[in-house]
Amino acid sequence: MACVTCHSDTHESRWGPWCDACHGVSIAPGQLFFRHVATVEGPGGRFPIVFDLSTRDYAYMFKDPVPAPPRERRGVDDMDGFRRPPMRIAHGTLDAMIALSYGDVKGDGDGTNLELSASPASTPEERILIGV
Repeated sequence: MACVTCHSDTHESRWGPWCDACHGVSIAPGQLFFRHVATVEGPGGRFPIVFDLSTRDYAYMFKDPVPAPPRERRGVDDMDGFRRPPMRIAHGTLDAMIALSYGDVKGDGDGTNLELSASPASTPEERILIGV
């Protein structure tokens, strides 16, 4: 699939069609929906932290999906017919999202070999929080 902004090839991610050239996921020409801010990496995997332009805050998608409810009636979780989304996403400040990511990134390791890097699309203020 081609990026709607720059027409570069995208790759499917849990956030949507991710464009490395635009540093995130675009929803319309010239309009990013998720802007890549930082990447956390370690034995548990590699995970992006994004700025969600729809909610105007930072977001982190946890490695493990939402646990299934204890029981389901006809495929719905509650009386209103709404289903839980299959992924767990936290929203908040950049430092909070970095802290939440460490549980997934460290995996079975001791947490000593974790890396946090800034995206080229991050702002100078975000780079200060990331420590770059």
